[in-house]
Amino acid sequence: EYTNSKVLPGWVHAEKDPYFLPSGFTYIWTSTHKEWEPFFEDLSKDYAKVLTAPLPSKLQTWVASARKKGNPKDKILFLMENMSKDFRYFGDWRRHNGGVVPRTLAEIEKSRYGDCKDLASVLVAMLRALGIDANIALVRRGDNPWGREPDYLYPEMSSFNHAIAQAKVGKDTFWLAATNPVSSLEPFPDISGRPAWILEA
Repeated sequence: EYTNSKVLPGWVHAEKDPYFLPSGFTYIWTSTHKEWEPFFEDLSKDYAKVLTAPLPSKLQTWVASARKKGNPKDKILFLMENMSKDFRYFGDWRRHNGGVVPRTLAEIEKSRYGDCKDLASVLVAMLRALGIDANIALVRRGDNPWGREPDYLYPEMSSFNHAIAQAKVGKDTFWLAATNPVSSLEPFPDISGRPAWILEA
């Protein structure tokens, strides 16, 4: 048995980025489609089923209160603030297609939790109830070891890892992350400037 009798001069720090840079490896990408639109066609239909369902009563109450706000921006912020107070982020992906398809609005409202696609769906459904043009947008969130965005040449799900809401008010387009604890009409750096796929008809 070996015992180190020497006192070390401070803490031993791990590497700042403890991974191998992907640029040093060869990758082979395969995809079931050549174009993004047919690749996402079925997923768009799954989201449409969720988003066209009736709003649960609690969400209807929020929408009714939001209607009393002065302008569309205040309405959006009101809904996001209520969501951040009343819902918590939690991912439960045990369901069939639970990694890519949101739960129903009623399930999300009843459980008071959801992951990004659940909470983005709740926000989009409420915005639409207010008459605001809103859709789900898929983006790549956060840092990645490439240090740059992927090229998005081949349709495949790992290009996107986060669902947000896109809302259009007049000439303004807002990219809204419903999972953030702080309500903001401006996107935070973890999603800003990223390519997005809008799930719409």
